Amino acid sequence: MSKLNIFLFFLTGFTLSLLVTPSSALLPKEHGKGGFMILAGKNVTKDKSVLMAHNNNLTGKETSFLKKYPRMEHDSGEVIKFKNGLTIPQELITYEWMVLQTEKGFKEGNAVAVNEYGVAIGGGVSLAKDRKLKVRKADPLKDKGVTGGIRYVALQRARTARQCVRMLGEFFNYYGISYPSGFAVADENEIWYIETGGGTHWAAIKIPSDACWIQANSYRIGFINPDDSEVMTSPGIKEFARKNELWDPEKQLFNFADAFGGRKRKLEDSKFTDSRRIWRAHSLLVPSKEISPERQKFSTFIRPDKKVTLDKLISVLRDEYRGTRFYPYSADTTILTDTTYRVDTICQEDTIVQIDSVIKVDTSYQVDSSGRKERPIASQSSVHTSIMQIRGGFPSGLKSVLWAGLGSPVTTPYIPFYFGIEEIPEPYGAKTSKEKNAFHFYNRLSEIYYSNPSAYSDKFPDVFSDFQQRAINEQKMLDKQAYRIYRSSQKMTTHFLTVSVDGYCHEALDLVKENIK
Repeated sequence: MSKLNIFLFFLTGFTLSLLVTPSSALLPKEHGKGGFMILAGKNVTKDKSVLMAHNNNLTGKETSFLKKYPRMEHDSGEVIKFKNGLTIPQELITYEWMVLQTEKGFKEGNAVAVNEYGVAIGGGVSLAKDRKLKVRKADPLKDKGVTGGIRYVALQRARTARQCVRMLGEFFNYYGISYPSGFAVADENEIWYIETGGGTHWAAIKIPSDACWIQANSYRIGFINPDDSEVMTSPGIKEFARKNELWDPEKQLFNFADAFGGRKRKLEDSKFTDSRRIWRAHSLLVPSKEISPERQKFSTFIRPDKKVTLDKLISVLRDEYRGTRFYPYSADTTILTDTTYRVDTICQEDTIVQIDSVIKVDTSYQVDSSGRKERPIASQSSVHTSIMQIRGGFPSGLKSVLWAGLGSPVTTPYIPFYFGIEEIPEPYGAKTSKEKNAFHFYNRLSEIYYSNPSAYSDKFPDVFSDFQQRAINEQKMLDKQAYRIYRSSQKMTTHFLTVSVDGYCHEALDLVKENIK
């Protein structure tokens, strides 16, 4: 019996047993992780702020909330422990920070955060499925390497985005990497985007201040020169790529995405799940340039036709391809349930290369009667959505504003959480019971909408329009009042911001509760 036949015999029995007793422990790490982000430099935004927009997609059920951590002093022997067994030394002082996270904790990497100096992590995307098979063999992940939580360790120690990126690079180089991902780091002047290619290799690029970056779940860092001052990489990355036949210097300049990724474009079930979302955001921000929705490779940066605003980014994060042939909620749409399973196997030359195991199909995918699968930018699997706004010329408490929404972007408004608030309003915080947590109500509204999206499309997200526009329009007035108070009393400024944000939080939650009835 050939190796292939032996494998197929084994796989058949293995698959049947899993279908009888499905277990979340058997799911691959990339399941459900369909993150999406847009990064906008300060010279391309209308208010001259740095903006980082992000949808965090998991299963749609992980409770999300916000939390503030104070500036702290630590003992000299203190260490930070990760779930995989990795421990690293703690710093003597860590900075104050605020985070939008899930119940799994920020150490899983599924979070958006900002510190007292206005250094922010803009969320992340999983790159596991797009990583080349050759890379998996040549640069295997480290079981006890750094996890996504290392981003927030660096955040607590950094005063600038560039310092944060350098620190992360040092962590990657010293401890190794346990999971391939992409994420952003920014301050009021710069945005950096980082991708990890394997257990030891990574790259980071600075986003031009007059440009935007669009990202889904595939490798996007293209042609780079490791010696460029606006590029950072792991040591010897070009030699590694050449030696392992990931890059041919005789044919092209070094391209990080081509060297480490591109697998999704070769998989029929995944080939457009990322590129279609990038195409859609591109068409909304640069409508003057018509690009085919079948395109799979895009320019690294884009220059939008108009200055980018909060309103515009919110509309992109909420996009479901309405008005296009890719809208997934027509009458003949079938929404796959979370009890559907399939096997993703890879065979080459009668030899088994990898078993991706059995995966539960994510409800963020929809299939119409023709069998076409689409993943919109907004989906039910979102557990939180956000826009990080970092402004120059403001004191610490006013500099950073996290516009956060819990659950699906279509069924939540974006609330301005100023960094300077004293505490997170109770329904949105970590200490609230699950039944009273705001996420519980937002998630219920999401369930109502996705039970029949086409029936509710006229209502959502329009039901939040008045609240949303007022919150955005009132920001200038709130800033002026807060700054006027700040010149007299920083403590009173904190109180003013806390009361203001609390008002927005409860008003938004009341609006959600009204629509659940």
